[in-house]
Amino acid sequence: MSALQTGAIDWSREFSGYFSAKSARFTPTGSLVVQLYAEAEAKHASAALLNSDGTVSWGPTDYTEHGEGTDLQVSKDGASFFIIGQGGDGEIAGRLTKCSTSTGNREWTKTDSVGGNTKLIFNECWGGVALRDGSGIVVSCGTGIEGDQCGNVSGQDGTDCLAGEGDKRPGAYTRKASNWQSFTYKVDNSGTLLWQRVDSYKCDDCATMDATNFDSTLTSSSAGEWVFERKSGGVGIVTDEEFGFGLLALGGGVDSGGDNGGDNEDDSGGDNGGDNIGGDDEGGGNLIPYIGAGVGLAALGGVFYVWLNRRGMSVKTKMHGMAGKRNARGGHELV
Repeated sequence: MSALQTGAIDWSREFSGYFSAKSARFTPTGSLVVQLYAEAEAKHASAALLNSDGTVSWGPTDYTEHGEGTDLQVSKDGASFFIIGQGGDGEIAGRLTKCSTSTGNREWTKTDSVGGNTKLIFNECWGGVALRDGSGIVVSCGTGIEGDQCGNVSGQDGTDCLAGEGDKRPGAYTRKASNWQSFTYKVDNSGTLLWQRVDSYKCDDCATMDATNFDSTLTSSSAGEWVFERKSGGVGIVTDEEFGFGLLALGGGVDSGGDNGGDNEDDSGGDNGGDNIGGDDEGGGNLIPYIGAGVGLAALGGVFYVWLNRRGMSVKTKMHGMAGKRNARGGHELV
């Protein structure tokens, strides 16, 4: 009878100097990559590799270049692992670090964001999934202005924050403090940004994004937390909503065609992309009330959104057609 059936402990391992293990992922060979965390800033993103018997193969290794680690994923072939999280000097941007599974050596650290004023708009990434087809990793984040951030900045930044002008690029929507959206992006195995998008829950009475009276400050907060790969293709994203939680599903073909773009930088400096937006391909899926305000999406192959109340009951089944057309604010508008 296995230990899984009896509850018996095969082995245990402690790491002195670390507060918690945030994540643990098996490799194809049965080894275990463990993500560690400690209060010391240098240990906010650390990892170790354990053999199948619990002995330490390497580590713990501290990846100080990363910032805060929130999740860890192992590539399909097991050769690499990715640390997801956020960091920055005076800002909070999405961070993704790739390391060698066999040695623990860091290969690169990439920074991604939705753009705008980095002193105001934060990008906090909480989950990732290494895709089964080996094409890369999808990262799930929340993006917005913290509720007290307007009081933490001064001068023009403070004025812009109070006015909801965290992004002053032409056509950008206003955004009030404490109003968050879901930020999702995909990179390939070299860290090149393939697509990124920003979404927010759409209430029945809210205007669509092409309406002259659309006001993003009237939408409720909707931040991505955890992402997983769906058996039917695409990914699902568990979202944090003001009324409870939700599920955003991005269907197959989401990264096919169109131009790649976004705000993506590596740790050696310089942009890997711009603010390019994707092609005009129309998607073939359906949308349950969800606003798409993407900043750089290649194409949409089917999107739907189901939101749940706190009891976990599905309360919306209304379907909307989805056309992946470009809008003047960057990205695709879902109507």
